[in-house]
Amino acid sequence: DTDFIFDTGAEILSIGLKEWRRLIRAGIKYTDLNQEHKATGIGGDIEAKLVILKEIKIGEYTIQNVIASIDQEGDNPSLFGISLFTKFQNVKWEMDKNTLKLYK
Repeated sequence: DTDFIFDTGAEILSIGLKEWRRLIRAGIKYTDLNQEHKATGIGGDIEAKLVILKEIKIGEYTIQNVIASIDQEGDNPSLFGISLFTKFQNVKWEMDKNTLKLYK
């Protein structure tokens, strides 16, 4: 299990370096795209690399071939970016109830 922060300013799924190392030890399956990039956020720029995660599970749903940005420095939190919503048929965000519902 990994905790993510829902970040409307994040474009893609972003995984912090500490969490990524834990996932590697746990045997996560991925393809390294051998592509580095700079991730820009509130704290400034961070060196990152892109991977494709074979699959991730969110609640009862399994999503395959998810592009993720892996931080290469610091102890940043993992972020659930807005582009992951394209894997779902519908998304319902109820701010007053503090809920995010995903529909496959």
